[in-house]
Amino acid sequence: MRLLWFTCFVLLSLSAKADYQASRQWFYTNTAENRQLSQFLLIFLGDYIAIVDGKFGRRTYEALTSFQERHGFAPDGILSQWELRVLVVEAIEEVDRLGFQFLVDGATEQELGIPTALVPIQQETKTGTRWFNRFGSLEIETISIPIYEASFEHLFARLSANTSRRSVTYKALKSSYFIVSGFVDGRGFYLRMERARGATKGFSMSWVPDGTNRHSQLAVAMSNSLNVSPPITGDHRRLGDAEKRQTEDPQPERSVATMGSGYFVSRYGHVVTNLHVVEGCNFVSVPGHGNARVLKTDRYLDLAVLQVSSEFARAYAQLRLKPPKRGETVYVMGYPLANVLADNLTITRGIVSSLAGFDGDILHFQISASVQPGNSGGPVIDESGNVIGTVVSRLDDLAFLEATGAVPQNVNFAIRGAFLTALMASVGIVIDYSEAADELKPEQIADRADDLTQPLDPGRSGVESVPVSFR
Repeated sequence: MRLLWFTCFVLLSLSAKADYQASRQWFYTNTAENRQLSQFLLIFLGDYIAIVDGKFGRRTYEALTSFQERHGFAPDGILSQWELRVLVVEAIEEVDRLGFQFLVDGATEQELGIPTALVPIQQETKTGTRWFNRFGSLEIETISIPIYEASFEHLFARLSANTSRRSVTYKALKSSYFIVSGFVDGRGFYLRMERARGATKGFSMSWVPDGTNRHSQLAVAMSNSLNVSPPITGDHRRLGDAEKRQTEDPQPERSVATMGSGYFVSRYGHVVTNLHVVEGCNFVSVPGHGNARVLKTDRYLDLAVLQVSSEFARAYAQLRLKPPKRGETVYVMGYPLANVLADNLTITRGIVSSLAGFDGDILHFQISASVQPGNSGGPVIDESGNVIGTVVSRLDDLAFLEATGAVPQNVNFAIRGAFLTALMASVGIVIDYSEAADELKPEQIADRADDLTQPLDPGRSGVESVPVSFR
């Protein structure tokens, strides 16, 4: 009997090891950006509580299998296309629920993901900025301590020591940062501080314990979003928000938009575009289809879903499941400069220049295809006619020239097609996906896109005063 148990144990161990190695091999077939993205999304679902580094280890494997087990999938650590789609949908829904947005704190000049829906109140402090809610159940504070006041090492020693009020349950000191967590006066707390030029910067988070791990999960997500030395400064938000920005530094360009582009994503007349194209609209006119109503918007993604009055589309987009590939040829479809070119569909060709957006933003990818005001919300199409993204912005040429002395060449950005899935699912729209790989001629792609790509004429009262723009 003892031999039987031993044999079963060995067989189970060999199987687990085989799954682990197969999962590792699959994980590294993905790009570094996508590996990091999957880890980051798994944090929001509570499966992965570790550093987002794109590296495979026991924690990544356990996070993948935990996610699969919760959904009844085979826990082999290898996500199928359907499982990846479920991961994206659920994680983006959680991100949207939290209002998790990347903000650059003007007081401390550091970037951080903030759950704005949970901490809507904001005020300045002596060392940074504080976000909180009216119940006091959650507080977040950015911190910047000049080194002449306290050294990096001295801060760690002071903040990681147990006192009559503070009980430290975890602390870690690295060469560039330290983390301390525990309890202060019965409240949970998490602190991350990093070395920066002339100061030690970071954030603290404190909360009323509720018997769950959701606050620790949120703290880890924020920790992985922290950037104490962002290349841009000022109190503004990253891509994905339609608020006014400062323009002294290079960043996606903004100007008042009176026209935009969109594309059909279902046979029932659902149109996708950018939120900043339709925000503040009384109505949206889609030539040939009448007025459209706004069904759903996502400020974090800068996307909007419309429904045309005719509720019918002759052609609609098919999305590609596989992510963009660096160097692949793409086509941008849209209606730029409508006041000059009228309602003429324009197609421009380029390549995927980078798998990350502005300042390494994982929601976007960079394309070299030329875009102009009016291209906002139009589709980015691969050589097989599949949609892989949505045009959202371009780099501000003048600001970049003033800041660097160089003129950028076709630096434009698109929202990854994968993030469209969650938005569509939230309004009950099933997207058609395609694995077509046959290369089409440019004229064939243009013909296919002609019916699915539409000009949008947002109807606003006082258009000139509305800060909605092409970015």
